[in-house]
Amino acid sequence: MDLVELTSTLIIPFLLSAKHDPKTERTVKLLRRPSFTSGAGAFLRRQNSASLSEEADDVDVIQDALTHILEDCTGDGKPKPLTEELVKDVLRGFGEGALAKDDELVREMVEVATSGSSLSSRGSPDKDMAPRGPLSLPNGPRLDLGAFIEALTSDVDRLYDPGRYKRSSTNFEDVWFRDGEEDDMQSSRTNRLRPKPDVEGGARRKDEPAELREQKLHEKFQQCCSRSSAGNGKNENGRNIVHRLYTGQAFDYTNDNYRTRFHLLFLWVAFAAFWVAYLGLGALGGGYKYGECEKEDLSGSEAVTCPLVRGIVNQLLMISELVLFGGPFIFLGSTANSIEGRETFLNIAVGSLLFLLYVVIFYSADFSIQYWITTENNNRTAYHMALATGMIVSFLQVFHFIMRFFREKFPLQQWYKKYFTFGNVHYEATMKRSGLFKIRRMLHNAHVIHRRIIKQKEMQAGSQELHESSSNFLSNFGKALNEFIKLEAKSTYIGGIGWTWKKMRDGTLFEEEGIWITGRMAVGTVFQILLIFLSPVAYYFVLPGFLKTLNEESDELSRRARVALWVGVVCSFLTSISVTVLFIPGVVSTTLKFRRGALPTLRSEDFLHRYRFALDQATLVYGGMFWGTLFSSVAIALISGGFVYILMWEQTSSFVLGIVGNLLGLSSVLISKIIVMQIIRFTHYAAYYRKKPFSSNVMTVVLECYAIGISVWFMVVRTIKIIVIGALYLGRIDTPLFSPGVGIFGPLEIDNWPTVTRKEILIHEAHRHPYIETLGYLYMMQLRYRNGFARRACSTWRLVFVLSLMPWLHKYRDLTRPEHFGDDNDDSGKVSKKQNSLFGNDTNARRILMQSVVSPQFGKSSRALMDQIFEENDNADTKHDGAISDNERESQIKEEMKRLQNELDAIEARASSGQESPL
Repeated sequence: MDLVELTSTLIIPFLLSAKHDPKTERTVKLLRRPSFTSGAGAFLRRQNSASLSEEADDVDVIQDALTHILEDCTGDGKPKPLTEELVKDVLRGFGEGALAKDDELVREMVEVATSGSSLSSRGSPDKDMAPRGPLSLPNGPRLDLGAFIEALTSDVDRLYDPGRYKRSSTNFEDVWFRDGEEDDMQSSRTNRLRPKPDVEGGARRKDEPAELREQKLHEKFQQCCSRSSAGNGKNENGRNIVHRLYTGQAFDYTNDNYRTRFHLLFLWVAFAAFWVAYLGLGALGGGYKYGECEKEDLSGSEAVTCPLVRGIVNQLLMISELVLFGGPFIFLGSTANSIEGRETFLNIAVGSLLFLLYVVIFYSADFSIQYWITTENNNRTAYHMALATGMIVSFLQVFHFIMRFFREKFPLQQWYKKYFTFGNVHYEATMKRSGLFKIRRMLHNAHVIHRRIIKQKEMQAGSQELHESSSNFLSNFGKALNEFIKLEAKSTYIGGIGWTWKKMRDGTLFEEEGIWITGRMAVGTVFQILLIFLSPVAYYFVLPGFLKTLNEESDELSRRARVALWVGVVCSFLTSISVTVLFIPGVVSTTLKFRRGALPTLRSEDFLHRYRFALDQATLVYGGMFWGTLFSSVAIALISGGFVYILMWEQTSSFVLGIVGNLLGLSSVLISKIIVMQIIRFTHYAAYYRKKPFSSNVMTVVLECYAIGISVWFMVVRTIKIIVIGALYLGRIDTPLFSPGVGIFGPLEIDNWPTVTRKEILIHEAHRHPYIETLGYLYMMQLRYRNGFARRACSTWRLVFVLSLMPWLHKYRDLTRPEHFGDDNDDSGKVSKKQNSLFGNDTNARRILMQSVVSPQFGKSSRALMDQIFEENDNADTKHDGAISDNERESQIKEEMKRLQNELDAIEARASSGQESPL
């Protein structure tokens, strides 16, 4: 699929939402009144363009797109008889000559627009399927608003459930466990009146409770997914088989398919406590020793080899114990946390019991494996923490078992439904709504450009401007393209700390922007919050003992250390807060940069090698967030506390005070220099040029001499700033410290932590972006209903709609499907392959070429002009007997087209300024 086809698929939710909007039916009725048939379009356009600052309705977007399609392809925007010739003209008008030659497709496009709904001009053959009677026209089917909406949506309307955006459910549940009908409090009037088939295509019972319907659909899905097939693609009931793979949803951290993050947070906090209590022997000061290395006094080679061997072996032991004991801990602890909440009672019972035994045995039993694991540590606090957090996870598993039992035995109860829609189910529902919001915003932003065109037409008609101006020769396609080019330089500033936290508080960060905060980052943020409270705890409970030891040695030493430690703890506390508060906004900002192209993605070769390779590194985010914040806080504490300590120490205080005094003197000199130089700059310089060369040269020599002595202090200040910034950025693993391209030597990257964080962002963007969620739902609908969902004819109508509303996407279709113009034999308003190849990547030339294709007014003259250019160049080649090469000929043609484009732009400028055209 090219970008235009992808966009035409994404707009399906918007089109269905617009179709079931009550205003759509009223607008269709208004347009079909005999008294409004000829002037209703202009009347509605005048209403829509009254204020560009006010957002138009969804139906207005479709109406204006249809009007521009008809104007470009037929000469005016009035509804035309819906015939195959009209459809072919529309397809050729938008450069789809290959599709226009498909007679079967054209015939289907006429059929889908003239049957199946009350919005169609023929009406619906089934009265029970329409909320109102048919609205037919006496002169036969016409391509009006109702027929156009029917053509865009008839293939997906009966199966798609617009009410899915109002409930908390996953896309998978919407497709396989729902039959399209909402609960009475959530369903719309139109949705209740329109029957929808279930998996087998039959009608449902309206008196059947929603929970029973859902349970039956779940059973049918289980039968459909049965693997007891005979190899012919169907099971014993004759249904198409859909194989569903077990993915381990409860511990799926790539797609975040677990049910609730509270369970995840307590599980990883419990594992951290479990590791400190039982598995951290080597990391916390114990570890491996051997033979001669157990002696207190090491000498010779032993002093070198023993620490090296001990360190290597300890790391191997630590990794092995984390894998062997941590894996089962997480697997068992994740029981009863899948997003669907449909685990069997046996799975929940066995997994919960094993996890509980895992926690209790380590706490109650006394055993030890030398150099590896021990339960005989004197630190009982860690034991109690491991037991308490483990019991919380067990409680969550038992509670889920009880709620699962209630849903199984009492299916009609509503009081427990929020439990199963809490967490990531609700989060995924926000992604659904975000997808619809972003698609609507995209189309409305494109519609604003067309509203400007409508406004310009009305102003020209009202002021009776020249009808021979260039703006009248341009098609709506060309005008929209020109207006879009004018907007390319504009930008909108988004992101930031306040912006992010404000949108998180009101929910628009998820409902509108569709940002998915990953589970790894959620857990890492919790660890960072724990570190925020670690500084005060360390000050009140750990440092007094250390100060007491110092006090025994010297009162003066104790006083200096107390003040230095107090300053260090405060700075450490503030650093932890700043790193924690800035991390999520930094991630959101990076996500938005990827989405908007500020950070290059698929078109960058660097993206392929850096961000699409070694994606397993995303597992480092947990530890990176925790240890990065810890090291950053400790580094800032050492810098600030160490400075205070040497400032108070008699042996170094004079040296430090001397540096401070020099810096203060430097500040006074800089202030004086700034004042003097501001006066000189205004009187002696004009940007890069000197007004008074002699005095400027004298001043330059003076400043050169001044810089020799003062630069050393600039370097001192720069060193201090870089050290402090480096210490702060130890915890900012989401933000690069170096400029792009700096610190990269082939495959080696000095600071690869920002790359690791970006990989985590991109992994979830590939799974959880609102557009990906929408496409996933549509693809699953196609998988469930096969040929009953989405037809080629309606997809082609949607393709035309997208090309009309967003003509700037046409270039992507040209690049990926150059054959869509058709063959050279058909000269009915399309671009030939010869012309298409000549202009290549020349955007301006190709724009004129497409305007000539679409505009019936400008098309003949511009095509004649281009044919004349081709003919003149052919004659010139013949006359010169091949003296001019093909490359020179192409260059001449391109130069001529650029000259014509410049003349055309000049005409447009004069027309927009109210001047008369010399033509």
